[in-house]
Amino acid sequence: MKKIKQMFKYILSLFTFRRFRILLLGVLIASLAGGLGFVLWWNFIFFPDDYSLTMDLAKTASQSRGFYEKRNDLLLDLKRAKLSNFSGPDERNSVLKKFRECGVLIGIDDYAGKNRTAPVYRAGTGHVGIWVDERSSMLMNPGSAAAFDVKLKSDGLVEFSGLSKGKGAKVRVSVKSRGKVISERVFDIAGYSNPYSDSDVKMKFSNRGFGKSTDSTGWTDCTLEVAGNAKSSSKFTVQVEVIEGEPLFLANLNVLEKAKQKKYNIVYIIFDGVALPYWTFHNSKSNLTPYMAEVAKSDYIVFDNMITLGNKTRISLSGLFTSMIPSETRHGINRNFIPQEERDIFYDRVNKGLIETFPSYLRKNGFVSAQFGNSGFTVNLLGTGTDYGFERSFEFQYNPYDSLGISREFFSFVRKNGISMHTAITIHRTSRSLLR
Repeated sequence: MKKIKQMFKYILSLFTFRRFRILLLGVLIASLAGGLGFVLWWNFIFFPDDYSLTMDLAKTASQSRGFYEKRNDLLLDLKRAKLSNFSGPDERNSVLKKFRECGVLIGIDDYAGKNRTAPVYRAGTGHVGIWVDERSSMLMNPGSAAAFDVKLKSDGLVEFSGLSKGKGAKVRVSVKSRGKVISERVFDIAGYSNPYSDSDVKMKFSNRGFGKSTDSTGWTDCTLEVAGNAKSSSKFTVQVEVIEGEPLFLANLNVLEKAKQKKYNIVYIIFDGVALPYWTFHNSKSNLTPYMAEVAKSDYIVFDNMITLGNKTRISLSGLFTSMIPSETRHGINRNFIPQEERDIFYDRVNKGLIETFPSYLRKNGFVSAQFGNSGFTVNLLGTGTDYGFERSFEFQYNPYDSLGISREFFSFVRKNGISMHTAITIHRTSRSLLR
């Protein structure tokens, strides 16, 4: 006991006032250096600021091609299409299995595929936890063809997206008038294989380069020009045929017609985590969303008497996309993961006309509809997602790239469609760069 007391007195004698000040100063310097190092690492190594990159994307000019409006969404018109050489269920399941082995995500399309006249699915690229590019798609094998009768008065476009595997596929798109080919082109669809694994979902110490936010999504976008008759509406037959290579998913198959003037687009921005006082157009003292406040003066309609259905994202989305309460849609009553039986109830009510979703209504009424975000609740191929009827859903989930990951695909879509086409876009739970 005596030795312990002596040791204690010796330790106390070492801590003189001068030594204590030196120790305190050393701790303070170390803390400041550590804090500065953390800030530098967080902002420039782990979480680099992509605000300037997003602004550059927003300012990139589009190549004007005139104004177009969607005349036909051919995947919604499959009942009247002439289909040939489509595979049966057994062969189709074998093809789907091989696509899944290549990393393609596949689910049921409960909107375009509801009539089952052709194999229509929700096909997606990417990896859950990083990004998913999901599109309403028709599965076609080599030799299969689909022909559609359409009418055009002015010049038009036939547009689609393709996704294949392995060595890829060749697709011939032809437009005929009275049996004569007036426009035709063969498109090469590249083969896709998922480049990601589960280990890629994990964040790293250094995240410079924005690699995952700039990767190609694997879809090939194609356009065929069609000359119309300016005096009267002309009847055309649009035929799509896989002539060589692997099977493919054909998505976004639309016929567009040149319009005399631009029609209004719809940009539906959903950010359920920002309270009303923080929006600059509601509160001039807030500087969180200055650019949105600026465009709200002339370009946007601002609703200021909105009442949410609840305090969870799942519940609020139920109202924003269906104008119905959760007890009617079966969404978010007491969970974020919706059991399959309750999803089936929702889709059954949609197909019976008891529920009309906002995206599906827009798609059926001449809008090119797409959504971009990272909510996890509105993409069919995610475990938490529900299909609300978009033609395309792009989900970017990989932090810390979410700002650039979403904005890059969003502005690319706008440059192609939003400037010259009747477009409906939803941005859900946007990043800070898009929000401003």
